[in-house]
Amino acid sequence: MAAESKPVRPDAAGPEGPEAGAESGTGARPGALDPEGRRYFSVLFVVHLVLMLTLVGVAIAILSIGDSATALTFAGGGFIAYVSAMTLYARRDERQEVTQHLLAFLAAFLVVALVGGAAWWFLATRPENVSGDARLNGDTIAADATVRLVVDADPGDNDRLRLTFTARDSVAGASPCLRMGKLEFLGGDIEAKAPVALEETLTTTLALADPGPEVAVDLQLVGSADCRVELTLEKAEYRR
Repeated sequence: MAAESKPVRPDAAGPEGPEAGAESGTGARPGALDPEGRRYFSVLFVVHLVLMLTLVGVAIAILSIGDSATALTFAGGGFIAYVSAMTLYARRDERQEVTQHLLAFLAAFLVVALVGGAAWWFLATRPENVSGDARLNGDTIAADATVRLVVDADPGDNDRLRLTFTARDSVAGASPCLRMGKLEFLGGDIEAKAPVALEETLTTTLALADPGPEVAVDLQLVGSADCRVELTLEKAEYRR
């Protein structure tokens, strides 16, 4: 006759019981991601990071050619469209909830914001060299006389013009002018500025006052009547 099996008591359940993990204190924490969940989160993070870096890269490339309005429009519209598409995709994903996508997106967005913001600031504040577009209508200036500097380039969003000259006393002059004379900058395209002392190398920054597609500045020599100075424009830069 077959032996009759004994019923197992509920309180005698071994470590395989459903409450074993809770009683032993080794069970998974509520809300913790399993290895598959962590891998999925990492993939989401990388995908979001690459796509957003590409978006920011294109916007920065547009900014580098000087069109900041188009760059901002592209970046803002691109992020709005991206978040909308990401949310719609997350709602259709059967493996993870929308929260999982949002967390991965926010993590990637933080990285992109730091990297993209630093790159954007660097490009936005980088001087624009316009030396090739700048010219003086004379290289020798006498006391109380004026020469005109014209920068044939639109300053765009820049609001300052930084100029560097080299100066030397002209052989036609009867008295030295360097360190004794001054150079005054005048014109409707710049704000008022005090005269600058003449030196062998002179650098000054002019604040622009709503110029047009080009910037014109008159340079006037302030010194003794016999002063003559030879000026050479070394560099011209638009700055913010």
